[in-house]
Amino acid sequence: MASTSPSSLGVALLGSGEMATQLALLWAAAGVPLTVWARSEERLGWLLEDVLEEHPDALVSTAGSAEEATLAAPILVPALPWGTPLAETLTALRPVLTGRTVLDISNPYEMTALGPKLAHYVPGGSAAAAVAELLPAGTGHVHAFTHVRSAALVAGAAAGAPLPYVSNAVNDDDAVAALGATGWVPVRVGGIAEAALIEASGPWDHAAGRDGLGVRSAEHARSLDLL
Repeated sequence: MASTSPSSLGVALLGSGEMATQLALLWAAAGVPLTVWARSEERLGWLLEDVLEEHPDALVSTAGSAEEATLAAPILVPALPWGTPLAETLTALRPVLTGRTVLDISNPYEMTALGPKLAHYVPGGSAAAAVAELLPAGTGHVHAFTHVRSAALVAGAAAGAPLPYVSNAVNDDDAVAALGATGWVPVRVGGIAEAALIEASGPWDHAAGRDGLGVRSAEHARSLDLL
């Protein structure tokens, strides 16, 4: 695969939580053009403020809707809560997803009164499988950043830590390049059917430790039978 310049990539980022903010900071630092949207205009403003405070020259703009953001870039990152919010958003975007790639960072956590809790039942056996059911034919699907907490994203990037991902191998070159632009080193684990291996409570999650940095390289991953 030929090397792809970060400035030639384009990412539409939906959401304004910690994962969205940390990813936006990493991509802004790399010079990746970003179009961001969130349901809360206030939280979207906070994300934009954080990005521009650290990276005044960041190539970042906001969109007035999820569809507008999606149409602005070939790579869509829906950093939204798993379950109804994510499903409803992707269902609404189906008409504009063909030919694009969804960089899916979902984990099967449900929101409860006590906070996020790992779901007891996950349709298809993984969060990625549930997302795959929502995507129209011709849509790329890459699944990553599911074994690491948002607080450790920057540390992993700085360390050049291996980043396990799975993919349906449709239009995924640019999405994989976007993973690498963060500073993490993408390592393909398999197809979407293998997604549970890299999600919360899976083998990569346990091996990588609480901060997602326990696996030091692809060679180390092989020694742990993760690849």
